[in-house]
Amino acid sequence: MKMGYSFYDNSYADRVAFTMANLVFGGGDFSSRLMDNLRSKQGYVYGIYSNFRLNERGGLYFITTDVAPEKACETREAIKAEFLAVKEGQAEISEEELFRIVNLYNAFFPKTYKEQISVLSEIMYAREILGEGVDYINNYISEYNNLSAEEVQEVFARDTFPERFLTVIVGKKEDVLPAFQEQGIEVEVVELF
Repeated sequence: MKMGYSFYDNSYADRVAFTMANLVFGGGDFSSRLMDNLRSKQGYVYGIYSNFRLNERGGLYFITTDVAPEKACETREAIKAEFLAVKEGQAEISEEELFRIVNLYNAFFPKTYKEQISVLSEIMYAREILGEGVDYINNYISEYNNLSAEEVQEVFARDTFPERFLTVIVGKKEDVLPAFQEQGIEVEVVELF
C-alpha cells in the first residue's frame, strides 16, 4: 500500500525542519511514530515509512507499507489517525524525539559522504539545482542540529495535507475490497491482469 500526494518543489524553504519532523513521524526505524504504533502496538504492518521528494516541478510526499489484505482498510485509517494526531497537536513532536533523531542522523549522516565523489556530487547538486552555496553540507548539519521540537512541529503541521492522500493498494480484489465496501469507502478498482 502506498499513500501520497503532491508536495512542494525543490525551492521548499523548510525542508530541513520537515526532514527531521518526518523522521520522527515515519523514518522507518522502530522508534518512529508509524512503526511504533502500527507495527509494535497494533500489529498491522511489518514495516512502514514516510518520505518525500522535492523536484524542480513539484514534489511528492508518501507513506509506504506492506499489510495483510484484510487489514488494508484499518491500516489506512490508522495511518491517517497518526498523521492527524501530530498535525492537529494532539501528539506533538517532543524535544526527546527530536533529540534522538538528530543524534541518530549525526551518527549516520557522515557515512553518506565517505567517498570524495559523494561530497562533490552533493555540492554540485546543492549549488546547481538547489541554488545553495558551496558550504551547503555544513549549513545543513548546523541547521538540523539547532532545530527545536516546536519548530519541526509547526512545519509538519503547516505543510502536511492528509486530506489529499491518494491510496494505492496492490492485491487481490476479493481480499482487499470487502473491508472498504463495509465501511462505505468509495474505491476505484484497476485490474492489471
